[in-house]
Amino acid sequence: MKMYCQKCDGTNIRIHVDLTVSIDADHAHRINKTTFRDKEVELWSANWPKAQVICNDCGFVSIGC
Repeated sequence: MKMYCQKCDGTNIRIHVDLTVSIDADHAHRINKTTFRDKEVELWSANWPKAQVICNDCGFVSIGC
């Protein structure tokens, strides 16, 4: 499904969303791509209602997905 900017109808869209993850204490303050490959790391939720949908063409920001 293609997303379009509400202001300019552009398709150059980025989404910023807050995630909740469960990690071992060993990974504290060291969250990176390698950490997410560990089987002990679990993605629990994403805060979609407060996600920022950002158009890279015109800079318009809308809240929520």
